[in-house]
Amino acid sequence: MKSIRSVWIFLLLAALLGGGAYSLWQARQSDLPEGFSRANGRIEAERIDISLKFGGRIAEILVDEGDMVTAGDVIARVDSTELEAQIRAAEAATRQAEQEYEQAVALVAQREGELDYAEAELKRAETLAESGHGTAERVDQRRSQHITAKAALNTARAQIAATQAAIEAAQAHVAALKANLADYT
Repeated sequence: MKSIRSVWIFLLLAALLGGGAYSLWQARQSDLPEGFSRANGRIEAERIDISLKFGGRIAEILVDEGDMVTAGDVIARVDSTELEAQIRAAEAATRQAEQEYEQAVALVAQREGELDYAEAELKRAETLAESGHGTAERVDQRRSQHITAKAALNTARAQIAATQAAIEAAQAHVAALKANLADYT
């Protein structure tokens, strides 16, 4: 009978110890926020290198060491002072190219007027030469002036095309710099 009693006491003590251990484990588990668990083991840190698309001085770091981040999170801002100055310079170059375009348009109008005048003078010199009141030399001079005026007009028109290309290039440069500025975050 003593042996049965000893077995019952042993089982009762084992049940009490098991229940106490389970209660203690349950109490420790409730200290953790939902979604976390506690376990024994070895944790190895994962090291990730971060780099920028462009070189530059870091102006502001937006996260602290150990913070959780995901792909696409902004973690730092680069000092964009130099790039902003480049944008202002490129915008000024665009305005300069636009002014040169306006000047080229005005020059074309002037050259067209000069060509019209040279054509009229050539016709008058030819008419006078045909009637015997003008010389062949005068006709040659007027023809030379007409050819020169025509060449000057063609040059002015080419200048318009060149300034249009310069405007487009300057605008593209500004757009590229602004895109780079957006990447500085």
